[in-house]
Amino acid sequence: MQTVGLDISKDTIDTAILEKGTYKTAQFSNTQTGVKSMVQWFRECNIITPHICMEATGTYYELAADYLSDTHKISVVNPLKIKKYGEAVFSRTKTDKQDAKLIAEYCANLQPEEWIKPTKNQRRLQKLIALQNQLTTQSTACKNQIHASNDDFVKGIQKAVLQTLQQQIAVVKGEIKQLIMADEILSKKFSYLKTIDGIGETTAATILSFFCGRQFDNAKKYISFLGLSPSERSSGSSVRGQGRLSKYGHRKAKSAFYMAALVAYRDRMYPDFIARLESKNKAKKVIITALMRKLATISYHIYTNETTFERNRYR
Repeated sequence: MQTVGLDISKDTIDTAILEKGTYKTAQFSNTQTGVKSMVQWFRECNIITPHICMEATGTYYELAADYLSDTHKISVVNPLKIKKYGEAVFSRTKTDKQDAKLIAEYCANLQPEEWIKPTKNQRRLQKLIALQNQLTTQSTACKNQIHASNDDFVKGIQKAVLQTLQQQIAVVKGEIKQLIMADEILSKKFSYLKTIDGIGETTAATILSFFCGRQFDNAKKYISFLGLSPSERSSGSSVRGQGRLSKYGHRKAKSAFYMAALVAYRDRMYPDFIARLESKNKAKKVIITALMRKLATISYHIYTNETTFERNRYR
């Protein structure tokens, strides 16, 4: 089996080919010319059908991923997974070349899922959602600063900044809605997702972006990607740690489903489900976490099966 690890930075792509336990390494520029040179190097090394793996490092990976996905099987992996894998195999050397080797080894041993190139509208939706999240984070920080400030001048400036941020958030939300409505597939999926109890338009658009460029074989893999899988700590009779959400996954996804779960819990949108957990004396935090997973599971089936939410089925 031939695997390739790419450690990508703003300017360079460190490349490691792993075949039969041996490595070949090279470095290329993070440009289209550089990626074409990399593909030529694969041919020279007789690497015909490699599985190529890279980390989701900001936007730096996008050029290589877009180009290579047209002719090769590629995977784009959460950097935390590579980091934890390195810790598990006691990799202590931290260089770009060594990181590329580690990614190639990770690819060979764990066989991550194939990355699907997003359409132009899907890619733009992801960027708009990221911008919306950034502005919302800044808005929340500004509100906290206003609350903590005791200087009228400082507070006045912060209120003006907050007003600008809120105006820009509204503009971005409008652009997101317009983009979705102009795309037949996105529009259809969006219309299904927003029928789910607890999922408003903003959350539905965010969930829609999670599916862009990704395929999940089942709900379990989708839940794992989001980072909503429970992580247990138990061993023998002495170790009984409290279960918690996995550290892996999508931080913004957890936030989106958390807010939706809070609304669902407050308004008792899933009364039988909540009552069953309450009858077992589960804490509010545990119930909300369970609601996050339930909403994520429902969103997977609604998106995949292209059907509207059936309240009697899921309550």
